[in-house]
Amino acid sequence: MAAAEVRHRTVEVASGVRLHVAEAGPEDGPAVLLVHGFPELWYSWRHQMRALAARGFRAVAPDLRGYGDSDAPPGRDSYTVLHLVGDLVALIADVGQPRVFVAAHDWGAAVAWQLCLLRPDLVTAFVALSVEYHPRNPTRSPVQTLRAVCGDGHYICFFQKPGVAEAEFGRDGTCPAWLSEEDISYYAEKFEKTGFTGGLNYYRCIDLNWELTAPWTGVPIKVPTKFIVGDQDLTYNIPGVKDYIHKGGLKACVPNLEDVVVMEGVAHFINQEKPDEVSDHICGKPSASAGKRRIPAEMPNLKPPAGRAGGNHDGALPLAEQAEDGLDFQTLAAARADRSIDRGGALYEMAAAAVRHREVEVASGVRLHVAESGPEGGPVALLVHGFPELWYSWRHQMRALAARGFRAVAPDLRGYGDSDAPQGRDSYTVLHLVGDLVALIADLGRPQVFVAGHDWGAVVAWQLCLLRPDLVTAHVSLSVEYQPRHPRMSVLQAVRVLCGDDHYVCRFQKPGVAEAEFARLDLNHLFKMVFGMRKPATIILPQDKTFFDAIDSDGTCPPWLSEEDISYYADKFGKTGFTGGFNYYRCIDLDWELTAPWTGALINVPTKFIVGDLDLTYNTPGVKDYIHKGGFKANVPNLEDVVVLEGVGHFINQEKPDEVSEHICEFFSKFLM
Repeated sequence: MAAAEVRHRTVEVASGVRLHVAEAGPEDGPAVLLVHGFPELWYSWRHQMRALAARGFRAVAPDLRGYGDSDAPPGRDSYTVLHLVGDLVALIADVGQPRVFVAAHDWGAAVAWQLCLLRPDLVTAFVALSVEYHPRNPTRSPVQTLRAVCGDGHYICFFQKPGVAEAEFGRDGTCPAWLSEEDISYYAEKFEKTGFTGGLNYYRCIDLNWELTAPWTGVPIKVPTKFIVGDQDLTYNIPGVKDYIHKGGLKACVPNLEDVVVMEGVAHFINQEKPDEVSDHICGKPSASAGKRRIPAEMPNLKPPAGRAGGNHDGALPLAEQAEDGLDFQTLAAARADRSIDRGGALYEMAAAAVRHREVEVASGVRLHVAESGPEGGPVALLVHGFPELWYSWRHQMRALAARGFRAVAPDLRGYGDSDAPQGRDSYTVLHLVGDLVALIADLGRPQVFVAGHDWGAVVAWQLCLLRPDLVTAHVSLSVEYQPRHPRMSVLQAVRVLCGDDHYVCRFQKPGVAEAEFARLDLNHLFKMVFGMRKPATIILPQDKTFFDAIDSDGTCPPWLSEEDISYYADKFGKTGFTGGFNYYRCIDLDWELTAPWTGALINVPTKFIVGDLDLTYNTPGVKDYIHKGGFKANVPNLEDVVVLEGVGHFINQEKPDEVSEHICEFFSKFLM
């Protein structure tokens, strides 16, 4: 009887977005999340819900955002795959189980593949219907690829233009034998109310998704998976897809792909056309399961690898692989310099003094200027600068790291210095920035690197550690502590609650306003003021004050900078302006939206944090208590040390170069022993 009962409720999954959710089966049963495609609804899973409930599972089938009785936010950009995965992560949290099983069809499969990629710690096992996983092409977007393979007439290309496809969705057709008129009426009634724009927006975001998922280029999906498709399915008959599925391509990208099932004579809507067979494949049919893996009736006690509890990339591996994965120090061997070399000798001192410069293409049309010091065969230390800075801010640490045999790599981030500055605010999200670092790491040819970040560079480095912990051996953060994503309050909302509308981050939001303030000053004088600020308080800007009125700096060159240093910054920013850097601030609420999938996730990379006691960030209300009373450690379990330097301001790596260099070198060297 429980199998036949479908319960309905709504769940708030994002600010202002509520999903309608249908459920069947015992509430304490292992949860199976069922994700529908286009143009479908939760209702497409009605047969599987009954079958799962009869076997003791809790079947949970939402209407995705933009569909059915769920909310449909306006605007294409609210339908990226990160928004959609974020919705599922919030729904899983609401279900109250640490992990769920997932089955998905069509666009639901595309979203679920991304859930398995981005948050494998939440997925026990996965069944994908109709749509196989394709890894991100680093150089060509999906629409470009479709046009190359299938031409401009491909239906996804047709769907890109708003309004055109909507006008097509009004033609009559014959009812398939596997649907009743009642079934058809259910879909018709729901889509009559909502239209098709929500679902079509998924297609219209696919190239934006490609941009935003750059950090996961080359990452395999390790969740145990079964793939089912009909031999008449349009997706299965796309040129090249059969060879990709059956000749090793899919298995290479999904190493724990355990079974591929091709159902003869079956088309695209496979879970409705062949409900019993698909249900048995998902649930596991006892009489036919010999020799095949079936979803267990009870949750296995899977644990993430040692040292990475709650991590985001290895948590869903089978137990045998978990024992071998985790923080793999053996892979560091290829990245180390010869231990027999005297790292304090004259050769290393000479290497330390030499800075090499080159360019690296990190995204389509985006090249970063990169400065390097130290032996090319040494373990890599990636140094990420803040605002308003450049690679040059790390010059002291580059020398120190090179003298110890590290290869110090310091880019100008996008929008800064001699790196490219894409047009438009939305090209500066934290996902673009992390994607740039991932591409740079790939260019360096190392499986893992050490990372140090300061100010905005620290923010980006924290996100690198969160999103791609597999690439980071250890991490030193300067000035900016990690703050987890609040599930309901955006960053700007939090800043306004804490500090009011006059906080400098709020002032930086409006394009042109901050630029005009910075343009009023001679750049040499401006940088002396910025680097010389010592006020141990956050920067508040009443309407009658400028940024430079509020920072309490007299414009005298700090003793730890030379006129030559100041001139270097002034020369570079004189050419580029400050808009690229300001765009980082202008994306912070968009970043908050896009990082919804990592709500509640921990950072498990070994970390050291260093801050000056006069730093404005350290003196933001509540920050000291958060750092020193357990909050910070709770969110960064492998936080090994917190160092507060007395009498030191914000630009800590330049003000105290020797002390900071020693802290960084000492911490990184621990992982070479």
